[in-house]
Amino acid sequence: MLLHYFTWLDDMDKDHANKLLFPDDPQDVPRAVKLIRTIIHLAKIDPTKPPYTDHNRIPDVDTIIDFEAIKMLAQILHHLLEPFVDPTLSLSQQVSYISTCSHLLFCQYCLNHAAFLLNQLYYDITTAMKNIIFCIAKQLWLDSSSKFSLLDVRTDQVEVLFALIWMCGGHNSTVNYKQGIDCLCSACNISDIYSQNPDLHCGHCQLNFTCSEHVDHINHGMWQGDTVVHNCNLQAAWSDGHAVAVSILSTSPLFPEDYDFNRIFSVEDIDLMCVFGGGKYPSINQEDEGEDRTVLPQVDSQGTDTPLQLQALDALDEELQIISATKEDEEPLLSFEDQLENEMESGLVEGFMGPSSSTNSETNVAHHPSHPSPPSSKGIHPLDYLFYKGKWVHKASVCQLLLNKDLSAKSHD
Repeated sequence: MLLHYFTWLDDMDKDHANKLLFPDDPQDVPRAVKLIRTIIHLAKIDPTKPPYTDHNRIPDVDTIIDFEAIKMLAQILHHLLEPFVDPTLSLSQQVSYISTCSHLLFCQYCLNHAAFLLNQLYYDITTAMKNIIFCIAKQLWLDSSSKFSLLDVRTDQVEVLFALIWMCGGHNSTVNYKQGIDCLCSACNISDIYSQNPDLHCGHCQLNFTCSEHVDHINHGMWQGDTVVHNCNLQAAWSDGHAVAVSILSTSPLFPEDYDFNRIFSVEDIDLMCVFGGGKYPSINQEDEGEDRTVLPQVDSQGTDTPLQLQALDALDEELQIISATKEDEEPLLSFEDQLENEMESGLVEGFMGPSSSTNSETNVAHHPSHPSPPSSKGIHPLDYLFYKGKWVHKASVCQLLLNKDLSAKSHD
């Protein structure tokens, strides 16, 4: 989708868009920042106006829906990136940006779960946000008159140490273990000297912040905003970010109850990290990742302690346990491979019955009226899915499970 719409921007052809979306170096930070800013710039386009829609013509509905998603993604990326790269922001403004990003991520993850963001990535981002707020609060107790920089919670120090090791090794990429240890010791000694004599360290004085390719090497000397800790009211800044998030979401197609954070967080054990309550965190509770948790927890209108949906889930779990116990008494437990083989032999796996089950159209998959419709959208081919145990499973997931018995299935498998 982005590859298609990037060509709508000035000075952006398909080759350039391909390089942005599929870089040769996945760790190319400047290119990643450029990609983020390109998405933000793309979100400013109004697809309902010329030249994207001709006069007296109805705008394309699919294009409008795509741009609604792009605008939401751009807002999230904007509030995630700017606190680290805009040197004019004060500490209060940085906290406000972090709060807005956290609330937007939470809302979208609640509604779309892993279809929106990988569990691991969501947990990593929210953990980083939490760490920043905790560090600011800790600094308030230690020395409120000092400055606090978000650069200190990044990996700059690790990058500098790596650069020193690289320098001590003569830029040799084929060092052995002993040489690597010697270079590490020398780099640590140099780092200690710089930490005790900061006037000797010139930092990144040769890098120009105005050049986008050096955006990943911003240093403390470049920051112009007020970062003195006692000038930052954490509660007020966080509330400001919450209000901005609500304002952004109110212009989206979502229902108001989807971003009623006061109501959502009134449910016990639910917060920005423990999204669905119950002490379960994304990517941490591996055994629960296969469970469908794409629906927002609801608060009981009668004021009971347990949400209605959680009560329904508990009842469903009890029914499943009873059914499982009954089946164990009636027939021996089969492995996934045996069950899949039996299903295929009996012809119950839809869409995998050879030429007779499909026709010329990709969307014409053998479909029983009682079964849910197979996945279908842009870039999704229904023939790539098998109907198994009440849901459509991608053939790649089946192959993974068959070929690798020790595979730990993820939430999307």
